[in-house]
Amino acid sequence: MLNRIIGSIFLISGTSIGAGMLGLPIKTLGINFKTTIIMFLIVWLIIITSAMAMLEISLWEKSDSNIISISKNLIGTNFSKLIAISYILFLYALITAYISGGSTMILDLININNNLISNLIFILPFAIIIFFGIKLVDHINKILFTLLIISYISLTFKVINQLNLNANDYNFLDNKMIIFSMPIIITSFGYNLLIPSIKTYLMSNKRIIVITIIIGSIIPLIVYIMWEYIIYCFFMEIGNKLFIKILFGEGNQTENLIMLMSNNKQILYFISSFSFFALTSSLIGVTISTYDFFIDLLNINKKSIKERILITLLVFTTPILLNIIYPYAFMLALSYAGVFASILLIIFPIYILWYGRYIKKIKYKYIILNNKIILAIILYIAILIIFIDIIEKIYFKI
Repeated sequence: MLNRIIGSIFLISGTSIGAGMLGLPIKTLGINFKTTIIMFLIVWLIIITSAMAMLEISLWEKSDSNIISISKNLIGTNFSKLIAISYILFLYALITAYISGGSTMILDLININNNLISNLIFILPFAIIIFFGIKLVDHINKILFTLLIISYISLTFKVINQLNLNANDYNFLDNKMIIFSMPIIITSFGYNLLIPSIKTYLMSNKRIIVITIIIGSIIPLIVYIMWEYIIYCFFMEIGNKLFIKILFGEGNQTENLIMLMSNNKQILYFISSFSFFALTSSLIGVTISTYDFFIDLLNINKKSIKERILITLLVFTTPILLNIIYPYAFMLALSYAGVFASILLIIFPIYILWYGRYIKKIKYKYIILNNKIILAIILYIAILIIFIDIIEKIYFKI
């Protein structure tokens, strides 16, 4: 059981810490560092509460049930169809983005000019891993996450050696801008989709799962705060002109940041290594969630090899085709990840929990506090984040 617990912790942490972490400080530029820490802690508390809500509603159902069974049994078929469509769009958008990033790395590595071949080379090992189920996923993810942490620590120490660490007075813009950072911070803790799978893997042991979720979510919280501090210090040293170039210059802001940080070849190497392992560990978490989601949606027999092949093809074929034929549609959907994350990671589990507890009167030992005010506040914040993300995209063209 200990081996499964460690694997589940790594899976939660690895799914959260994505390659997009390099761009996370861009969204908090100009905000007082202490304010940023407070915001990360608030978001972590919201996500951990919704995670416990997801766990509680998952435990209401049989051991191998997933999101669709939970919503269908509690609220009805029509609502479950809406949830299914939302999940498929969100998960496919994530997988498409990861395949796009991974295949680009393959193109650069082996110097070929065929997008289909690079997609297949990148995704084939993951398809095989997912086909064999969460036990193999656990073993492979432990390796990927260990390499991720090693590359992160190496990158951190390499950058620290070049900096004067003093970010406490960093206050270039306005703390009010913190409100626009909330959507991306929410998506940085996107592990809730894994909870039904982890519940099954840890044999519905509530106490162990709760501890696993807490530890697994604290690791990315610490990583994010440390990384924010380092990048803040970096910005203090590069000067105002380069700061403006990163924030308002042409091209991708994250790429601009990496270009400035990568004057040292070793730093560039560690950034590339970290990006690769962050991308692959996130991909493996998202794809196993998608795999289990489709099994629940289609009521597939896990023991049937043919049906498992079908599910594996469902997980990967559509994102590959989208990435080759027309990737921009799903890249656009991914740009609204804050909206999807708020709905699926926060509103859905909290609302279902509310409905089950106070309307259906399901009798179950509560995991999170029996407090309607706290749940209502969390729902309000999630709805607010949706409006913030939409307003930012429409009016600020970000």
